[in-house]
Amino acid sequence: MIRVNFKSHNKEVVCSKGENLLEIARNNKIFIDAPCNGNVSCGKCKVKLLKGKVDTEKTLHIKDEEWEQGYILACNTKVIEDIEIEVPSKLSSSMHGMKIEGSDKKKDQEIFDRAKK
Repeated sequence: MIRVNFKSHNKEVVCSKGENLLEIARNNKIFIDAPCNGNVSCGKCKVKLLKGKVDTEKTLHIKDEEWEQGYILACNTKVIEDIEIEVPSKLSSSMHGMKIEGSDKKKDQEIFDRAKK
């Protein structure tokens, strides 16, 4: 059996080798946004692999920089050994990459940080 630690949810679950990461999360009541229902077509199920190795491929939904930082798509990932995952909060993932013309980045970040609490 393989252990998947969802660090962001402070929850560790056990699964079988080769199971799909998105399905593991769903089966354990951990929300990962996936409007395409796991068809690798929207990129919303992006999570960060903190420890361990998985069977996955880089897709057009993950930038080179993100890939180097450990970001993967949960729907396109099979678990092959013990791993640790960080699931971005829904607020965080919806704000990712958002630009507001003429905005004050520092002030926007402060507002965003307060909203996360």
